[in-house]
Amino acid sequence: MKTEISVHVIKDGNGVITSINVPEIPIYVREVDGMFTISSPNFKVIGYSRVSEKEALRDFQEGLNIFFDVHVEKGTLENILIKFGFRRDDGKITSPLPLYYNRTTKGSYAYA
Repeated sequence: MKTEISVHVIKDGNGVITSINVPEIPIYVREVDGMFTISSPNFKVIGYSRVSEKEALRDFQEGLNIFFDVHVEKGTLENILIKFGFRRDDGKITSPLPLYYNRTTKGSYAYA
């Protein structure tokens, strides 16, 4: 069983982030009274919808993209991940999996 997630930050020759790859993101999916919520304790991001779980996942992915966009633009991505409990190991940024989650999602986030 996998015990951590990793974030691969790819930089060009000038040190500018060109892409971020997160192979699997642990998520917690919940539905209460017709409100679907999807959250990731690793990234402190939440998506929600009263329409469907799929719509909540889209909202979550949009929030995660905004999270990465903001921190890449500010140059604070690695620092905020460290603050959230991630660690730097041999060029990778890793975090232990949360104690609770019921699904994973996969994604790559590219910057040009």
